[in-house]
Amino acid sequence: MVPAGETAWHARVPERNRYFSTNHIMNKGYWVWFIPLASGNTSVGIVSADDVHPFSEYNTYPLALEWLRKHEPAVFDFVRELPPTDFKCMQGYSYSSKKVYSIDRWACVGEAGVFSDPFYSPGNDMIGFGNTMVTSMIQRMPRGL
Repeated sequence: MVPAGETAWHARVPERNRYFSTNHIMNKGYWVWFIPLASGNTSVGIVSADDVHPFSEYNTYPLALEWLRKHEPAVFDFVRELPPTDFKCMQGYSYSSKKVYSIDRWACVGEAGVFSDPFYSPGNDMIGFGNTMVTSMIQRMPRGL
């Protein structure tokens, strides 16, 4: 989204390496993601708290564009002339579990226990933290149980 003419900004990270980062634009009750894909396309998504930004406000492509125009005008200006490759809307995709480990020697990590993010932006970190905690529990468990 930064114009090519902003050479000082682009020069801060050489060889377009910044392009390969997932970026989030956040404000009260939502974030908008930009995720570069191997195909050369970029995934753009909206995630919000329904009580702040109801799903019905952006659950179609025209509504999503209007939502961006209202809440993130710079993003809207960037994407409005680009034809979408596809459009998908999901509501209620995240889930949690009441119990993800047990004294009975089982544990759930990753999507088996908790799923918070459709493109794993923070989710990969959570999977890593979960694996680290389960490994620690296994190492601390008394032998012979």
